[in-house]
Amino acid sequence: MEREPGRGMRCTICFDMRFEKMALYAYGNDFKVFTSALGISR
Repeated sequence: MEREPGRGMRCTICFDMRFEKMALYAYGNDFKVFTSALGISR
């Protein structure tokens, strides 16, 4: 993955990983909703 260009597959994998961790944290801490700014392009 380290040779993947920016905005490529590496970004997709990183986004998925971070979003999943955030969702698990929210669930484990009784948050009713959560959101993310990770999908916003520069």
